[in-house]
Amino acid sequence: MDPRAPALIAGVCAVLAATIAAVIGPLIVRHYSSESSATQTTTTGTSKSPILRPSEAISTRLNIISPRSEATVALTAVVQASTPYPALDHYLFVTPVNSGTVFQQGKMTNSGGFVTGIARFGEAAVGSGEDYLVQVRVQVDDHVVESDPILVHRTGKIGGQAMRYKWLWIGSAVGLMVFVSVLWLFAGTRRSVRISAPSNNARVAERVYVQGTVSPRNTTVVVVVHPLDTSGYWVQPKPTTRSDGRWKVQVYIGRPGQADIGKHFEIQAFINVITPVKEGDVLSDWPETSNRSDVIEVQRM
Repeated sequence: MDPRAPALIAGVCAVLAATIAAVIGPLIVRHYSSESSATQTTTTGTSKSPILRPSEAISTRLNIISPRSEATVALTAVVQASTPYPALDHYLFVTPVNSGTVFQQGKMTNSGGFVTGIARFGEAAVGSGEDYLVQVRVQVDDHVVESDPILVHRTGKIGGQAMRYKWLWIGSAVGLMVFVSVLWLFAGTRRSVRISAPSNNARVAERVYVQGTVSPRNTTVVVVVHPLDTSGYWVQPKPTTRSDGRWKVQVYIGRPGQADIGKHFEIQAFINVITPVKEGDVLSDWPETSNRSDVIEVQRM
């Protein structure tokens, strides 16, 4: 396996996980918001009340049917009640339990035996996390008919829409940070080796310095020389590697004397060699590995 594969796989998985968080987060919030808002509305005023059949429209008593008692509400919520007085004006009242002050919310809309109104629970920055009593009242002849009050709790969390945006921002930020981190990790752990000298097609002496760079810097480099007129591959002395990843070694290009002058040789550097080799080994082919430099061809002079 290519040594870079685990880093690439980890990077893809991490970015995928962050993307899923960005997508699933808002859905989770929406799911739990919808459970609590089955008895409330969002700030747009869209009712989550159950749909009642026409036969249930005319009630024998004034009764709040949405939200339910003990429900959790946002800053505003739609309140719906069934009424036996469909022709009369109904009014909505909200009382913070802590203060006991009654706030009239205004006239409710009458439709087919139901009355509907918008209740406000405190202010945007005040009243979150508190309990409220909700009641509907109607003037009938010379007396006032009141619904039984219901107790609701205003959530202390930010609204669902803002929460969804928050999740998207968090997911996007996490995804970006993970992506950058993986790129940095990949760049830092990517294994590579190259030869910077001698240059390709250079004319060299019997002993020549071969140098280059390696990453990571503590990786062992193996240099091999192959005379093109033979089938052997000679393992050279172990290079010296510096702290910045630069390495250097003096290799043998042919035999001493005049016998190999004018002949061509290939030089290649390797890291992560599968089968260990040592100086002086004569191989039948280049060492087996997925990390190697380009082949440099030189001519003995």
